[in-house]
Amino acid sequence: MSFGVMEDDAKPTIIGALLTLLLIVSFFYLWYRANIIVKSPSQQIPSVPILLPVLQASAEAKVNGVDTGKLSDVSGGDKTGIAYRRISQDLFQVAVVADLPDPPARSFYQAWLAQGSPKDANYTVFSLGEMKRDESGKWFVELQSNQNRGNLWQVHITEEKAADDSPEKYILSGKLPVRL
Repeated sequence: MSFGVMEDDAKPTIIGALLTLLLIVSFFYLWYRANIIVKSPSQQIPSVPILLPVLQASAEAKVNGVDTGKLSDVSGGDKTGIAYRRISQDLFQVAVVADLPDPPARSFYQAWLAQGSPKDANYTVFSLGEMKRDESGKWFVELQSNQNRGNLWQVHITEEKAADDSPEKYILSGKLPVRL
């Protein structure tokens, strides 16, 4: 055996191993594109809310300190939603859930807390984040923080094309009690 020269019976083994590796990588790439990138929100694996069921149960049981606010369709349609909020000494919790259709292609739903009017110079808005679809088909978002945002009493759901700090197209709006 000489160095740098491959024996004839080793070549098929190496070629076979390379083809197998190429096949495996191709399979995972195609699976990833089919399941993650290409699917619409309604086809993706649903997310599981954690905070939302706790706040819903607390609100239904009329636990002190849990606020609720109904969200209405700004266009006058039949889309609806509910916001839940609990503020304790060192914990701020909010969850928003809505019955909405799939957003248009390349768009997503985002929930916001706000104070004032978008036309005002002192308008304050805080993003709760992009909404996810649960196993029942409803859209939700949850936030738990040690920063009290009880002064932000308006709740909005918007249809967004860009992930930024500016609400785009308002879909649902509602109010929670002001808690400073």
